[in-house]
Amino acid sequence: MDWEFVGYSDTAYDAAELVEHLSAHGIDDQVWISLLPELGIQDDTTRRRFLAAQRSVALRWLSVCGSVVTNGPTSSNTRPSESTDS
Repeated sequence: MDWEFVGYSDTAYDAAELVEHLSAHGIDDQVWISLLPELGIQDDTTRRRFLAAQRSVALRWLSVCGSVVTNGPTSSNTRPSESTDS
């Protein structure tokens, strides 16, 4: 798990980050659902924020992975449209 930025946002977003992280996809969804209360998702308001954050995080991962597939890996300081060839 990537705990690098945990605590910089809110509980719902942090839980969504954990659930949607690429390394977490090997864990069954039912396991994650059962862990949500322990991750702080305990009421309807927090659950709605979690579900919205989960969609946002999933879309971000889709964008990141889609960019790598489409453009190939890039360094952090090179835009995908710029060539890294010299």
